[in-house]
Amino acid sequence: MDIKQNIANFLSAYKRSKKVSAAELAEELEISRSVLQDYLAGRCNPRADTIEHMAKKLNVSPAALVSGGLISPTEYDLIFVLLGTLDSFRGLSRDQQHEVIDLFIRLLHLLNNDT
Repeated sequence: MDIKQNIANFLSAYKRSKKVSAAELAEELEISRSVLQDYLAGRCNPRADTIEHMAKKLNVSPAALVSGGLISPTEYDLIFVLLGTLDSFRGLSRDQQHEVIDLFIRLLHLLNNDT
């Protein structure tokens, strides 16, 4: 699977989990609806700065957005809440928190592949 498809999968899962329309998601991401439709269909790759912008708007790391199907946006939110109960996690910057979440997801993925 390529990055275009990963982003399409993530955005589709996000749209479903938040129960928003394409127009609402496009507005949330501050992009045009036609561009969002292209991303959802996997027809084009967003630029790196666009990926960073969308990730920030969705409150996920860029790595989570481009990984596509490792976890759903809802699972990402749950991991954020779970790790947020740790004092040391809450003391990190937003970027550091996203990095910890990405590492946690990779660890879960590795553990699932070993079983």
